[in-house]
Amino acid sequence: MLEFAEKVGWRIQKHDEAAVEEFCGETGVKRQVLKVWMHNNKHTLGKKLGP
Repeated sequence: MLEFAEKVGWRIQKHDEAAVEEFCGETGVKRQVLKVWMHNNKHTLGKKLGP
């Protein structure tokens, strides 16, 4: 999920919807769970792994 979150910029936007649906289908994670995980981990993981 971390790799996907970085790929879409830690936000789920309309133009990323196809990628979100594909990711959720492949991993079995619901869209809402992904959204909450991204929100909860944006600052912690985003800063640690950032430049």
